[in-house]
Amino acid sequence: MADRLHNMRTLESMLPEKQMKIAGETDYFYAPLANRLGLYGIRRELENLSLHYRCPLEYAELERALEADKAEDHDRLEAFTTEMLQLLREHGITARTQVRYRMPYSIWRKIRTTGRDFKHVEYRHIIRLIYPAATEAEEKGICLRIYSILTDHFKEQPCSIINYIDSPKENGYQSFHIRLLSGEGIWEEIHISSERMVLNSKLGCAVERMEGAWDNWIAKFRALLKDAASQTADGWFMDNVVSSLYNEDITVFTPKGQAISMPQRATVLDFAFEIHSAIGEHAQYAKVNGKLCSVKTELHHGDCVEIGTNPNFTPKAEWLDFVQTYKAKRFLRTYLGQAKSIPKNRCLHCHPLPGNEVIGFQELDGRVTIHKRDCPVAIRLASQKGDSILSVDFPEDKDLFYPVCIRIHAVDRYHMLIDLVDCITNGMQLPIASLNVATVDEIVDCHIRFSVHSFRELQQVIASISAIDGVDEVHRVELKD
Repeated sequence: MADRLHNMRTLESMLPEKQMKIAGETDYFYAPLANRLGLYGIRRELENLSLHYRCPLEYAELERALEADKAEDHDRLEAFTTEMLQLLREHGITARTQVRYRMPYSIWRKIRTTGRDFKHVEYRHIIRLIYPAATEAEEKGICLRIYSILTDHFKEQPCSIINYIDSPKENGYQSFHIRLLSGEGIWEEIHISSERMVLNSKLGCAVERMEGAWDNWIAKFRALLKDAASQTADGWFMDNVVSSLYNEDITVFTPKGQAISMPQRATVLDFAFEIHSAIGEHAQYAKVNGKLCSVKTELHHGDCVEIGTNPNFTPKAEWLDFVQTYKAKRFLRTYLGQAKSIPKNRCLHCHPLPGNEVIGFQELDGRVTIHKRDCPVAIRLASQKGDSILSVDFPEDKDLFYPVCIRIHAVDRYHMLIDLVDCITNGMQLPIASLNVATVDEIVDCHIRFSVHSFRELQQVIASISAIDGVDEVHRVELKD
């Protein structure tokens, strides 16, 4: 980890192709590993250095947006944190606060997973409330007292509590998360932590109190790597090793109360295979919190899961689309005998456009696949097949169109739809392939599929539509063939 961190800090002098290879490896494996070890500071630095070298323009734009955000929020957050600390002092509790903004990589990842633009990404910062405790045994009592004092004064968002004190993450992280309504009418995310918990989040796996949990996890990870190494070198297994590292855990329970740590978005099938491969293989149905559910059901923190099996029931090909863990994917791939396909020419995952920051990968037959530099497929390939990376030009051609789709949220009004269509067809002289509109309670949700010559042209369309009266948000969405 130290060697990789040093490599990333000294990456500036290298050629772009070499930067992409090392940054891809880092984003793909080393940052997830740091996350799983609880080394959050190192993880954040690795992630952000990787994004900086892979997509420098996008990184710089996010940095500017975050700085503007900090300046805009400073006075409001200063007043809110001062009010919280004053409340605690009146009840004899000493504490301090830290306002922590998401780093550019975290915002970038959130934009990718939610499909929202920067200003609509929720909780771009968190407020950490840190208190001293003489002993570890006192920490929970003080934390609950702080929670009681704050929620007597501020409105608490229903169902916003996440208690990582009683149920730490697998890497040892502890804190008590809540959301409170500030005087400005804005929900703020508060992480209540002791000084010891904050120190532990910096030291990660080096913390003595984690010894038991660490031993359990490292044994589990060693077994996973050994298993992966015994498989064929197609590369798919490494994707799933990484998926076992890079996640925010949830804890779910068996009917007998056994706690099972799973990645977010894990399903009943993941849970079944985690218990035993034979249970996963013959899983027919489940009861989640006593309610009959499909085995494809996504699980949430605190769920109690019971698996119903049938010896005559066997895995279906579609199950591969509903599992997250390496163990489940490996079993199903082996059982179903499926192989992974590689995209050709223009990547079918990220749909690059002329003007995007792109990179190329040369296939064995000599053809070159073009990817956006932030494409997860490109990041994986950079870590596995770094020698096949090529610098490529992807120029705009006035005779070539590329299909794109945008989503628009707006307040309904007379002539709104005509203005949207006019902006694309008459304003930009671009062809529209399809248009889908739904209006509910005066809010317009519109998908428009059309064609552009370049990323620059797409940005012009988005900017023009954003300026239309009543439009609140416009962003590109992935094409669904």
